[in-house]
Amino acid sequence: MKKIFTKKNLMPAIVLGVICLISAALMGGINMITADKIASNEEQKVYDSLREVLDGTFETLDVPASAPTTITGLFKVSDENGEFKGNVVTVEQKGYAGKILLTIGFDADGNTTKVVITAQSESHGKDINLLLDRLSGISSDEVSDVEAVTGATISSGYIKSAVADAFKAIGKNDGGNDGGDENAEELPKTEEEIQNIAKAMVSGEIALTKCDIDSAPSALKRIYDAGDDGYFLYVVVPGAYVPVATEAVIHVANDGKIIKTNLLSWIVGHDVGAGDFADGFNGKDKDNAGSVELVSGATGTSSDFRDAVENSLVYLADNFGSEEELPKTDTEIQNIIKGMINGDVTLSDADIKNSPTALKRAYDAADNGYFLYIVVPGAYVPVATEAVVNIDNSGKIVKVNLLSWIVGHDVGAGDFADKFAGKDKENVGNVELVSGATGTSSDFRDAVSASLAYFVEAYNLKETLPTSEDEIKSIASEMAGKELSLSEFSVSSAPKTLKKVYSAGADGYFLYIVVPGEYVPVATEAVVYLNESCEIVKVNLLSWIVGHGVEPGDFAYGFVGKDKNSVGEVELVTTATGTSSDFRTAVEAAIISVADGDAAKETLLIKRMEKLVPNAKGFEKLSVPSNAASTLKAFYKVVGFDGYVAYVITSTKYVDVETEALVYINSKFEVGNIDLMTWTVGHGIEPGDFAASMIGKNAKALAGVELVTAATVTSGNLRDAVVDAINVIPKNYVPTIIGAAIAALSLVSAVVLVIFKRRKNG
Repeated sequence: MKKIFTKKNLMPAIVLGVICLISAALMGGINMITADKIASNEEQKVYDSLREVLDGTFETLDVPASAPTTITGLFKVSDENGEFKGNVVTVEQKGYAGKILLTIGFDADGNTTKVVITAQSESHGKDINLLLDRLSGISSDEVSDVEAVTGATISSGYIKSAVADAFKAIGKNDGGNDGGDENAEELPKTEEEIQNIAKAMVSGEIALTKCDIDSAPSALKRIYDAGDDGYFLYVVVPGAYVPVATEAVIHVANDGKIIKTNLLSWIVGHDVGAGDFADGFNGKDKDNAGSVELVSGATGTSSDFRDAVENSLVYLADNFGSEEELPKTDTEIQNIIKGMINGDVTLSDADIKNSPTALKRAYDAADNGYFLYIVVPGAYVPVATEAVVNIDNSGKIVKVNLLSWIVGHDVGAGDFADKFAGKDKENVGNVELVSGATGTSSDFRDAVSASLAYFVEAYNLKETLPTSEDEIKSIASEMAGKELSLSEFSVSSAPKTLKKVYSAGADGYFLYIVVPGEYVPVATEAVVYLNESCEIVKVNLLSWIVGHGVEPGDFAYGFVGKDKNSVGEVELVTTATGTSSDFRTAVEAAIISVADGDAAKETLLIKRMEKLVPNAKGFEKLSVPSNAASTLKAFYKVVGFDGYVAYVITSTKYVDVETEALVYINSKFEVGNIDLMTWTVGHGIEPGDFAASMIGKNAKALAGVELVTAATVTSGNLRDAVVDAINVIPKNYVPTIIGAAIAALSLVSAVVLVIFKRRKNG
């Protein structure tokens, strides 16, 4: 028998295979190279369009925070003499079948010069240029009147909306487009009309002086100083929900309280008339204007106006208002403080900029900590609650001196005040309210809590922990049975009870937890040892209430082997359910914050991916494609062979647990394997069964996967997330994959042809 697989016979097949492999590589390379070139060409097209709509010297401006989200660029244009010539705005607008990129020019008067489309993902008819011509040379109030065109797939409405957004971006309706004179804005009322309205609101002739209101809120158009008669504010709020703006002149006393609100324009037909709503502002100031009741049936419009009034009052107080008149003078407050510590003390003013409104004064008393002067307006009674609060340098309350309090409640001022002693920002909210005065006592407790939180953060007051950092590290080494190199590990959104986190590299993490004693006078303190997968290795209870039926070691041992999904199953201590429950909750929250943190999460995912794809040589993290669904949280290329791993998270309103999964997608774009990391317990189908039903299926075939009977929404959401992940695999890799397949098929075909030829000839 003749040999078929000789060097002579195989050479054509090998050559053909090599050619196919080279072709595949070239296909993938060209695709990636041209992708950058295409993007560069698009950028150049946008740049060229700037000069097309308005030629000159361009200066890039920051897009205002108030501008529509469709705005992608804002430019100031000057002529050859450096004079302001106009603006150019670039817009990315959603179209019927994709995004539309437009460049819009404006002259110095704020009228459009030209509108061009720089990119769009849908076809359009020849008449689209007619629409663009109609949108050129118009003012902001003419956009809605521009007639749409027929024969264009691109919706005329989308383009008109983009032009309207561009007008908003240059601030045509907010006082000019070049940072020039605010008086250029055309207002509903003239200066003379506004002043005449203001004069009619008071009895007698008054002198009004127009104030400079640079950097004022956009709705605040004018402020007039009326001397002893206070101030008059002219406010105009554009109609977001209705075609009419809400317009008003507001008379404000020199102490910052509203005397009268004159609503000049208001939407007729609501249940509450303009006068009724306006009267609700009387007597309000910057601290409580936000409490004015909204209009039923017009909550959006009335809320926008209320916010505008509140912001205007804040601006007035910060820039023109006199210092607030407090119940106690500075000297009186300092004398009260000296009486609280039974001796003389040196006090210096502490800066409380941007503090809660109830915090009126603060004093630095060096070794004696800080003293906070708090005044809470009486919302339910005619008397304000007034107090001086002493906190130490770690942020704990030493004493509360209630200077004014409603007489006649079951609990006296002293009894209520004493409950704050020893509290810090973490537990001051637990202070028991006064029966019969829950509203007043709750408002005061909230004011103390907010003031304490502000002060601790503003002055970086460090909590004094029961165990020092060196001691915690020593305890950690003892728990691991070896000397560890520990570094402090940053955790975003850490729970209040998680005081320290240390990373031990491959040895995992050590968590230092302190839970205040809610039911007992002793805090529960512990060091929790986690491995790299964020499973509990050991819990060392450093402090525990003696005398319970379960020893600390027994309770602590129940946590071993648990992770963030199972730690809630730890059995509570029968005679101390409250204390043990609080600690268990604290441990659960701590593990979640560490496990879900970026660094720990990445380590955990890599370890699980190694089990998911055992033959992988590594995992290269890719950027999540911009067109991916929100359920796709991370994306990896499998190193060693073609394939990807998608990390998806889905949620539903029916259960509290998110569904978390790692999905291996092979080179055929099928589910090669799936790791259901979290799943709602109790459904009729186990997570493994449901996951297994998706293996071997591509995006199209997944539509036929049977959902879990008792959890159709949860399982359906996961299935959809897997389909979305498959559909967004980066297309740059597809040519290489296809090319490799072609090469393999060509090689096999060549071998078969050689065999067939030899047999025929033989």
